[in-house]
Amino acid sequence: MNRLIGSNKHGNKNELNIVQALKDKKVSDLNNNLKEFIKYIAKDNNININNTTEINAMYEPNTKLKQDFYLYINENEYAISLKIGSGNSVHQEKCEDFVAYIKNNLLAPDEVCNDFRFFLWADGTLDGSGSKEKDSDGNIMSRFTSKEFREKYPAKFDNLQKFLNNNQVQLIKRFLFIGRHNSRVDYIYHGSVDNGFWVSAKEIINFNIKESNGKGLHVGKLSLQAWNISKKGNTEHKRGQLQVKYSKMESDFFSLMKRNISNVNTFLGDKEEFDISRRFNKNKKSPIWHEITNGLENLDNIYMIKVSNRVLSHLSNKKVYPKADAYLVRSNFSQEYLLEKEYSLDENDLVGKKFDIIDNTGVSVKIEGSTGYTIQKLTHDSFIKAFSDILEEPDYIFLALLLYSNEKEKFKNDDMIEMLTIDKDKVTSYYIDEIGEMLDLNNVTDLSKIRKWAQQELKDSIKNNISIYESLFTGSDWFDEPYVAHFIYLNKKITINRLTDFSITTGSGRSKGKYSIEIKPIIEKEDSKV
Repeated sequence: MNRLIGSNKHGNKNELNIVQALKDKKVSDLNNNLKEFIKYIAKDNNININNTTEINAMYEPNTKLKQDFYLYINENEYAISLKIGSGNSVHQEKCEDFVAYIKNNLLAPDEVCNDFRFFLWADGTLDGSGSKEKDSDGNIMSRFTSKEFREKYPAKFDNLQKFLNNNQVQLIKRFLFIGRHNSRVDYIYHGSVDNGFWVSAKEIINFNIKESNGKGLHVGKLSLQAWNISKKGNTEHKRGQLQVKYSKMESDFFSLMKRNISNVNTFLGDKEEFDISRRFNKNKKSPIWHEITNGLENLDNIYMIKVSNRVLSHLSNKKVYPKADAYLVRSNFSQEYLLEKEYSLDENDLVGKKFDIIDNTGVSVKIEGSTGYTIQKLTHDSFIKAFSDILEEPDYIFLALLLYSNEKEKFKNDDMIEMLTIDKDKVTSYYIDEIGEMLDLNNVTDLSKIRKWAQQELKDSIKNNISIYESLFTGSDWFDEPYVAHFIYLNKKITINRLTDFSITTGSGRSKGKYSIEIKPIIEKEDSKV
């Protein structure tokens, strides 16, 4: 009973889906999630890959093994253990099988072996033959939980924990990667085709040893318990087994994975969008629903859908990703399908289905802990289109916002003026007229003054035009429903997307000739501690 998660119907289907998504493919054929997975393994094994690198995968049909499929990169084989869902059981075996292993392989003394028998049978005996006398509530009095074992038998607990501490590496390998049938696991992948978390066997072993903790019996961050002690006496056939759980598996994988992502912000943002869909759809009783459903009483057929397609922007007249990252629909999904998708649904899941979009439920999703996210990024063209009706000379304002104001880089301003096709002869005179004093574009103090003036000029103009103000924050005039962001999802909380104070900064591509400005919220310190 090693592949506990992979042994269920939706787990098996998930394995097949991932294998199919990786089978006979090139890197360029994969979605962003699987591309990052492949990049991680390639980097971990010093393999050079590109978009034409061939990828393949093969399903492992033997359910006794912990590896669920094999991944091939340039014909190199890697064994992958696949997990899905919130279940955290990673290993299970009968008492005597485990005792035989620690005795033969870890040289466990008889006292340790007997203490494990005592712990796993949980009835005061070494073979499960304890008294079955019941109390007034119908519980067998001789039987105890893992917590009660620690409280009632502290010497035995300490003896077992000392043994576990002295054999962490071997036991973690057995519980997670080798099992009872000499399995081989190089990497663990938790999730589905579209949304996953992963880590190497080596990383997870090192991490568990470094972060080892637990109130009960534990090895690393894995907890050990007696499975099904049958307090009522109605599941006797399940007694006498060890179960190992890894309660923080997904969050630990996420923390480790962040160290190896090539584009962290984009990738983590995508994970947050999947998180909101899963969090909403998995628990219809969660209070998080109240802020967005506006009094809807029956949520059985209401689902949060992640935006996965570009839509028309009325600002740029191009298809772009909208302000809202997710929105609600009314539709029907089977429980089996929801389990297969881990409750994370996107617009591709609506293809071929009947559904009704619930307007005014668009949500902008922000990376957890974020305090410096971008409200709106505007290129030169989109800036002109957005502000031509409220600014007399938007070209000059845009340029002023980008001006270099230090000695080493001020020479770049001439190149920028040329690339923006702005009349250089009129630039200085325009700023002199608007600011009302003599200025020199070769003087860094004056350049800084011009930038600050332009920032305030634009900020005042935006605040004095409610339509532009709302469009910048929510996309109200630039996108159709349901792609307007009426809410913000930050730190696993939903709030109304209220208009707030903001700053105007230079976009990150200025040094490469990619000119843009960014509008960011000014967040008070207390607001960031959500």
